[in-house]
Amino acid sequence: MSPTYSHLSSLAESVTKSASAIPKEDFAGLGIIACSSLSNMPIFPLSRNTSIESKTPLSEIIRTVGRKSDRRHDGFIIVDASLRPIMCNVQFVPPFSKNVDFDFTQNFGTRYVTALLSSKVAGVLFSLVLSGSYGLKIFANGEVVHQ
Repeated sequence: MSPTYSHLSSLAESVTKSASAIPKEDFAGLGIIACSSLSNMPIFPLSRNTSIESKTPLSEIIRTVGRKSDRRHDGFIIVDASLRPIMCNVQFVPPFSKNVDFDFTQNFGTRYVTALLSSKVAGVLFSLVLSGSYGLKIFANGEVVHQ
């Protein structure tokens, strides 16, 4: 699946709605990376069990791991091309790239930078971050494609 504006708009709405169920004081932010395949992806597990039961909806994963009170809140959620969640609580370690447009005047953190750089990795369809401070951003090929 190559993400279309319609897909991304629908995903953005769904992610924002799911995250809005989390009280603001407990919202940790979140990151999602969509991959066409997991082979050769620079993924590092942040806990012993990062796999997700195949029938668990993305909305449920977001409402759970998007909380500061959940021990898995620091990692990314990995979804397949159909947006089915397959892993959570993983660090995606993309290679450094100078070929991205980064606004150093903004106060973006490591989750934002990881999502930006990961969107340039072969096999990554897009990446998404949602923050309490700057809202939702979706990246593809090193650029913001939806916000």
